[in-house]
Amino acid sequence: MAYFSDMNSERLFGVVTMELTTDRLKLEDDLERVINSSVDISEKVASIKQILSSISILELSINKFNNMINKQKTTQNGEG
Repeated sequence: MAYFSDMNSERLFGVVTMELTTDRLKLEDDLERVINSSVDISEKVASIKQILSSISILELSINKFNNMINKQKTTQNGEG
């Protein structure tokens, strides 16, 4: 299956990767803000767990996307 086959697709790959990375950085900033906040400990723990869950899902998405792209590049180069 061809995911990316031309230069526009390479640009799209870069944009998607940048967006995913930006989202992860925003979540990491949120995590730091919650950790340093003065809210009730039970609320803080719940928020931390939710943010960590979101970060984990996002990292899985980033890895999956990168694997798909690398597999496609390998196939296009005749190595797979």
